[in-house]
Amino acid sequence: MDAVRTPLDHGAALALGNKIWRKQVLKAGPLHYLGGTFDITDDYLDQVVKAFDAKAIPRVPFQLADASNSHTEDPLRRFGTVTALHRTPDGLDAVIELDDEAARLVEKDPEFGVSVLIKHDRVTGEGAKFPAVLAHVLGTTDPVLTQLAPWQPELAASNDTADVLDLLALTSAPRDDKEGPTMAEAITLTPEETAQLRSLLPKLAALQAEPTTPDAPAATVEPVEREYTDEELQAMADSVLADDTDPVVEQPLAASHDDEQVLALSQRLEAAEQARRDDALALSQLREERDESLYLAQRDDWARKYGIHPSVTDLVKPLIKGGDRKLALSNGTELDAAALITKFVHELATRPRLDLSQAKGSAVDVDDSADEATERDALAKLALASLR
Repeated sequence: MDAVRTPLDHGAALALGNKIWRKQVLKAGPLHYLGGTFDITDDYLDQVVKAFDAKAIPRVPFQLADASNSHTEDPLRRFGTVTALHRTPDGLDAVIELDDEAARLVEKDPEFGVSVLIKHDRVTGEGAKFPAVLAHVLGTTDPVLTQLAPWQPELAASNDTADVLDLLALTSAPRDDKEGPTMAEAITLTPEETAQLRSLLPKLAALQAEPTTPDAPAATVEPVEREYTDEELQAMADSVLADDTDPVVEQPLAASHDDEQVLALSQRLEAAEQARRDDALALSQLREERDESLYLAQRDDWARKYGIHPSVTDLVKPLIKGGDRKLALSNGTELDAAALITKFVHELATRPRLDLSQAKGSAVDVDDSADEATERDALAKLALASLR
């Protein structure tokens, strides 16, 4: 089997959890259900696997039973997907990739039961015919088959290293020097590499003796023949590797001229918007002060002219303060409340009042004189006029 050997990470481990589980879903042999017996044969199980591999149903779901413990194909009850079916000597196993919620449920209860829904004589839209098709695996606390093997985590692991892609050479240095060796400390020269390095040393000495400027005369330097120990060669290799692994500090990119213009324009727009909001607030406060001043003047005027107590005027303050107070009527028209109340107060104060302190008329039906009838008509007209 092909495998990949990945680099070692010295950081903290992450708990990923296992979401792929294997569960026996059917057993070969007689199935007693609803007062009858159905024989689950090897041929029947092979037909189920064949239909699954042919994708008679493209993605077979793992469902959780509802409150009535019934089979359901409601998409909202789906909590996983069946990814494979495997024939076993005594039945059929399903490999299921569970959602987080279902995985936690199985981890808590590996004996959590399952039932299967198998549809017979299914014909697909393409015309393919299948004698038995697995429609879904249902998780339930009250399964029909109670002696099935428990849930087991399906681990994708293999000890076969025949075909291995080794990426260990790409391992980066640990985040903390205290947790592991550095790059230079982790690499040790082989005997062949040591011999190759020895052969290059005379050439290195000759290159170092060459003139540094074109006009300088070439100096005759005899290379010094010296035998380096393995420890010295290793130290030289470690020094080179340490230089190569120095951290590179990234410099921040300078802002372009266009970026500066955009930033300046954005700041100007924000300042203008803030100034507009401040002006609107100041105008609202001025209007409130003006309306309050006009109302107090009108209240004092009514008290002086008409003898209306200020506390009475305050009862209609919400309707007359600010002047324009439109009331929408049910017939679709509008009524100026402030103007109506002002007119009412003026008419009430300026028109003559009715004196009803004395009783008028008599319980005895008598003939009225013409003067009394005229006075009575005039009083009635005044009463009607004051109510308009």
